[in-house]
Amino acid sequence: MDGKYEADAVALRKVLEVWGVDEATIITVTAKRNNYEKQLIRTAYAASFGRDLIEDLQDKLGGNLKHSAVGCFLNPVKVDVQKLFLAFEGIGIIEDTVNEIIGSWNNRRLQEIKDL
Repeated sequence: MDGKYEADAVALRKVLEVWGVDEATIITVTAKRNNYEKQLIRTAYAASFGRDLIEDLQDKLGGNLKHSAVGCFLNPVKVDVQKLFLAFEGIGIIEDTVNEIIGSWNNRRLQEIKDL
């Protein structure tokens, strides 16, 4: 694995383990990497610190930054699964969400969603 992902993992851990989170570092790390690279950062974080990056982000952040940062480190298929779950939760179905997800993905991606 490339050392830049470990360096990003270390940078994230440093800002998440102190009181008062440095939001700029979180934004910088998430903005400069694509989803595949973010998955590598998440793996490096777990390997280096024995902790789940998503859980640490959820514990230390709040509001829109929390939702955005967590969403950035999730697998896109898992994000769609969460959206579908929420669309079916409660009274009635949020049809726009279901139609957007089901209608926008090819059969391979729909199978990935089904497999989760």
